[in-house]
Amino acid sequence: MDLDIVRSPCAFLAGMISPTAYDGVLREWESYWEKEGRAISEAVDRADTPWVRIFDAAGKRVDEILYAPEYWRLLKKGYRSGVLWRASEDNSLLPSFLLIYLTSFYDCGLTCPYSVSLSTALPLSKYGHWCRRGNSSGAAGGELAPDRGQVFRQQRWRGTCRGGGAAPRSAKWRARAGAVSPPALSGQR
Repeated sequence: MDLDIVRSPCAFLAGMISPTAYDGVLREWESYWEKEGRAISEAVDRADTPWVRIFDAAGKRVDEILYAPEYWRLLKKGYRSGVLWRASEDNSLLPSFLLIYLTSFYDCGLTCPYSVSLSTALPLSKYGHWCRRGNSSGAAGGELAPDRGQVFRQQRWRGTCRGGGAAPRSAKWRARAGAVSPPALSGQR
């Protein structure tokens, strides 16, 4: 076996599996990693990020996880390349799995948000149709971005609770009688 094959994830995949319709996308993603992504990943690692900020300058509790701006650019580039939307658009997990594999070659830590997003987005796309409808309750919901320009669109809760949680603690969610299945939430407090 030629050991040069293990220096490139695309070359390794080409030697292990049959050609796919995503080979061009994978070469483009690998090229991005070689030109820009690897340096960003190494810089983020050298900076020992993420940092945790527990209090702001005034002493107020904030509990924020702080990443370098480059990390967010790198993360969003993967989303825009199709880690999520290709699974939905192509009705196959193969492109997502291939892109996640290729990402793991360069930065295995970056595969975690992609995997978690995928494992959240797929059930939502299958069972969460009632959440994606425009509703005035402010209930959380999201959809895979069909326009590919967005990463993952999500409606925000209408209000916040102390500590930055999702729904107000005072919210009492009730299913409306006679609602379609699954039950619609009224969002009334």
